[in-house]
Amino acid sequence: MTTPLRAGRLSALRMRPLAACLAATIATAAPGDSTAQLASVNQAASIVVVQNCNDSGPGSLRAAYANAVDNATIDLTQLVCSRITLGSALVDPIAAANVTLLGPGKDLLAIDGDALYQVIVHRGNGGLHVDHLTIVNGHHTGARGGCIYSAGGVEATGTVVSSCVLDTTEYTARGGAIYAKDAVSLFDSTISDNSAKAVQDMGSLGGGIYSSEIVVLRSTISGSSAARGGGIFAAGLVYIQDSTLSGNHATYYGGALYAHAGAFHTIKNSTISGNKADFVGGAIYAGSANIYNCTIAYNTTASRLTSGGGLRLTGPSILQSSIIAKNTSGSGLVEDDVFAYDVVTASNNLIMASDGPVTGGSISVDPKLGPLQDNGGPTRTHALLPDSPAIGRGNNVFRLGNDQRGAPFDRVDGGSADIGAFEFGDTVFRDGVEPPA
Repeated sequence: MTTPLRAGRLSALRMRPLAACLAATIATAAPGDSTAQLASVNQAASIVVVQNCNDSGPGSLRAAYANAVDNATIDLTQLVCSRITLGSALVDPIAAANVTLLGPGKDLLAIDGDALYQVIVHRGNGGLHVDHLTIVNGHHTGARGGCIYSAGGVEATGTVVSSCVLDTTEYTARGGAIYAKDAVSLFDSTISDNSAKAVQDMGSLGGGIYSSEIVVLRSTISGSSAARGGGIFAAGLVYIQDSTLSGNHATYYGGALYAHAGAFHTIKNSTISGNKADFVGGAIYAGSANIYNCTIAYNTTASRLTSGGGLRLTGPSILQSSIIAKNTSGSGLVEDDVFAYDVVTASNNLIMASDGPVTGGSISVDPKLGPLQDNGGPTRTHALLPDSPAIGRGNNVFRLGNDQRGAPFDRVDGGSADIGAFEFGDTVFRDGVEPPA
């Protein structure tokens, strides 16, 4: 397996993290292409090859990381072991602003905190880049980062961060899996089964991720818990595309996502399903959210009042060609899909129940969805059943090339796009097998 070295490309995150990520992501995509890639930054890099799977000593990961220089790439691709179990957290020099850990593949190598330690502490103010690794079993009793802490940004590509616990005696706990002072960017990655807990009842923020800003592409965030933002707590802008947020839990607000009220967040071609908030915002609690071609379903709040089992929006927002249905309050008793305080401009949506100024056309019927499962592509989706009323009634204002699953699943299969993240079509011959004559 060969993986391009991209050391130093996070240095641009120091000033405007999300702007840098989005500019690079969008600029390299052709119009309508939903599989954008981050542009490289050409900088001189130092490459250090890890030679053994020991916790410490010459040739170990710990020795390489402790002596990293700025723009260093620590190469773990030649290791034959499947796990490095740590006896304490890995800590780098403050002067190493940008560091890359390059692994052989998330299924081939795990860095394990042994359920006792933080896994990676990045003290530089640039970025930590984690490529094709699994980071697992972190445990931290401080205030930030159960597995990964960064004083700058974090970028994960082809990486799993899982089973991390942030359990502190302090008043706030931020980032059960990942804490970053600047941006977190996920590409083809999974953040799963993490938790954050603090002494203060509402003090845990981001069971999966806490960051100032976040970009999520072709990734999954699932099974994580905190008081606010079971999956993600974002203090700034959010951009999510071609991704799934599922099975996260907030004991207060935002089962999947709690997003800062003073920003316009964007979510496209994504599925948010099966999340829960005990109070409000079963899927999302946010200020202004612009949501396109998404499926937001089967989320819930425990509150007996309508409280946004799906969306709780406090600012002006946009909903386009999205299914927002089967979300409930009262632990499943009341259909409660959108609760809005400000105007929500909408068109070509399927919304079963809304409370607030939601303008524009939508249909309010059962979307007839299949279960959340592998329907092709890197993330799980809800397929439209053959008799779904969402088929052929959506739009594609962003000219997306593919639905959430990516190629070969076209975003428009027929005269018009379907509503939601999944495009229904005749998939029998997608693999190049010709129909019989």
